Amino acid sequence: MSVATTDVAVASKGLVLIGADPIAAFDGSSRGAIVAEHIYDEAIEDILTDTPWSFATTQGDLSHLSDTPESIWSDAWQKPTEALLIRRVTVNDTDIDYEVYADKIYCNYDENNILTMNYIFRALEQDWPPYFRFAAELKLASIFAMSVAGKPDMADTFQQKAEYALRKARSQDGQSDTTHAITTSRFIIARR
Repeated sequence: MSVATTDVAVASKGLVLIGADPIAAFDGSSRGAIVAEHIYDEAIEDILTDTPWSFATTQGDLSHLSDTPESIWSDAWQKPTEALLIRRVTVNDTDIDYEVYADKIYCNYDENNILTMNYIFRALEQDWPPYFRFAAELKLASIFAMSVAGKPDMADTFQQKAEYALRKARSQDGQSDTTHAITTSRFIIARR
């Protein structure tokens, strides 16, 4: 049994789960290949941006732009093209106020600062952990069950299985970083 490490392989496993034939490419050679070609990227990006998955989260410094905003903000910075969802923008490890305008970040920090952005990106299938890969295959199966097989009951069943697998995946992914202490000071102050 092979591990799905490409977009076609992941889509193919989703198709096999509903009893359809596997595909070798997004080439329009079958109904499954046509549907997969048209929905795959959007479905995967939706799952990736649903949770701050550790394997699909990164950070990078932003580039200052010479164009300045017309009002409200003083400076513009270039958002990375690979960013699907911004998690935070910081200067010296401190969160800052900002707004997203198209592919730019507007804020009140000039080129004398270093802006760092944490964001979700489109991780390659070969880098997906097993718990996410399986959940993605189930999510695709729920879509394929309706659009390829035309079976709404099967689609509902796979949707439920996908939701359970995604909850389990979130739990497993959440264990891949340091446990953070709960700040209780505000509760103690409130009790006084």
